[in-house]
Amino acid sequence: ELDGRVILEKHISETPEITLSYKHTMLTFEYVGLHYAAPASIQYKYRMKRLEEGEFVKEKSQEEGKENGDEERKKIDQDGEKEEKWDYVGSQRYAIYPYLKPGDYEFKVIASNNDNVWNEMGASIRIRIPPSLWQRWWFRVLAGAALLGIIYAGFLYRTQRLRKNLAEHERVQKLLKQSRDEMEKSRDIAELRSAENEKIMAAISSLFITVDAQGKISQWNGAAEKFFKIPKTATVEQRFDDVLKPFILPDKMEEILDKGLYQARASNNFEVPVAFNKENESKLLMAHINPIIDKKGKNVGFLLLAEDITHQKREQMRLLVSQKLEALGQMAAGIAHEIRSPLQYIGDNVQFLLETFDHLV
Repeated sequence: ELDGRVILEKHISETPEITLSYKHTMLTFEYVGLHYAAPASIQYKYRMKRLEEGEFVKEKSQEEGKENGDEERKKIDQDGEKEEKWDYVGSQRYAIYPYLKPGDYEFKVIASNNDNVWNEMGASIRIRIPPSLWQRWWFRVLAGAALLGIIYAGFLYRTQRLRKNLAEHERVQKLLKQSRDEMEKSRDIAELRSAENEKIMAAISSLFITVDAQGKISQWNGAAEKFFKIPKTATVEQRFDDVLKPFILPDKMEEILDKGLYQARASNNFEVPVAFNKENESKLLMAHINPIIDKKGKNVGFLLLAEDITHQKREQMRLLVSQKLEALGQMAAGIAHEIRSPLQYIGDNVQFLLETFDHLV
């Protein structure tokens, strides 16, 4: 039995063929030739012939026929002797085949006596090793078809993926183009607004200075350049107190920064004295300090608008002095009038008394 299946229903000498499983490809044959006088002098040779497809059935049917069977078998044996190579093994009485591919085989062994006369009939047995499921032609065709289907499906999937990637790439390129167009448009708008801001800044006659949260100047208009005689390039990104330290007193500078960076309400009509030590001149600015508050309520800097009121202040002082002098003149006139009336009254009375005394004398 082999794998629970009966292989030999008869003795091996009476079995013309056997069918094995595809798992059993390693075979060992043992044989013996009889010679009662000198058994050690028996020599052996064997061969394993691979039968062509259909030849196994053909030989079997020929053996079952009795008319031409012996001749055909002898012819096959003679052809096999020509085509197949015999293995001479001397007195060895076994043959090992470690691996046989699926197919139909005929194992034949012949022996010679001590006179070196070979028994050409010998003994033979046909062996069939059926292929496994995956070794059958229809399975290979199906496997090949499945493989082609998988390859085709992979090709379709890959094509679909490439098309999808291409569509995505085109979409991304389109979005990038739109983004570039929007960026260019935004840049143009920003440049236009910057130019407009520059024009507006140039048109502002008041000093216009913006300071960020770190106390650095970010805007410095032409009026500020003209007033302090400092160009914009020397002030932007510089600290506000460092730039204006030579012109504004420290306590007043500290007050400006406190109102701009640490308070939330605007400070209007804030007078800032400015001293120009080189010209030995002083001026007065009327400043408006407006803190800049973001959406979160955080102070991110301040805007300082200032007007030179030096001339107006001088005119105001001159007018005030004039008004004071005028008031003093009016007061002096009033006082003189008040003094003149009693004096005139006294003088008239004295004159009356003098005239009266003259008539009496």
